Amino acid sequence: AETPALGWRNKARRKFTAEERRAIVEECFAPGASVSAVGLRHGINNAQLFKWRRQHLAAMAPEPKPALLPVTIEAPPAMTAELVPESSGDRQVGSIEIELSGARIRLHGAVDPKAITAIVAALKSR
Repeated sequence: AETPALGWRNKARRKFTAEERRAIVEECFAPGASVSAVGLRHGINNAQLFKWRRQHLAAMAPEPKPALLPVTIEAPPAMTAELVPESSGDRQVGSIEIELSGARIRLHGAVDPKAITAIVAALKSR
């Protein structure tokens, strides 16, 4: 029995390694090179060779840069402190009012400076 002639429909498909593809594609980028001539020399269809070229160029393209968004830096909310002296008999009594980040604290009487520092630090950290 005769074996049927091998045509394009029943011909075994050629497999190219990644290195072979890269070498063939790089031939196409040589000065004066023709994709058709390179394809004929290696027995590769032009459409297949152009596809490999696109894939090679896409792989070689640099990563896209992330989009930059506009940023506005605002000053922190103003802190106001006011000492209002009040007199109570023979000794002076004070009142402190602190307004920070929309919060208002009023301290009356003798207040320890360390306590005021701790309160202001706590409000700033919010």
